[in-house]
Amino acid sequence: MNKQKNIGMSIQEEKLKTLMPTLRVKKRFIRIKIDSSKKLSFEDIAKVLNEQVLYFMGALDFSQSGFWILKDQFDFDKQELIVKTTVTLKDKVILSLSLIENFTIDVKRVSGTLKGVRKDETNKK
Repeated sequence: MNKQKNIGMSIQEEKLKTLMPTLRVKKRFIRIKIDSSKKLSFEDIAKVLNEQVLYFMGALDFSQSGFWILKDQFDFDKQELIVKTTVTLKDKVILSLSLIENFTIDVKRVSGTLKGVRKDETNKK
């Protein structure tokens, strides 16, 4: 009976430790522009992007890449969106996006922060 009390107490006392910055997986944000004959909805684009990246990279690399399409960053008028991935598999993600046949994708910018990827190229000096 004492064992059960001790186990219960140790579980309550333990707190999850945060990872040190050197152990965290570094991320990259990729801003892409969709060139198509008609304007596509976010759901249509997301479905094609997820299927293509999963098909090209396989399930293991897809899960390790942390591929994520940011819905709140989608611009319907410009047909631009931002995807998130890891540093190590960034090139594979870009390659798999370039192989999409339904529409063409132009990579506008790659950055480690959302603020950096949103910067407009015309404002550079």
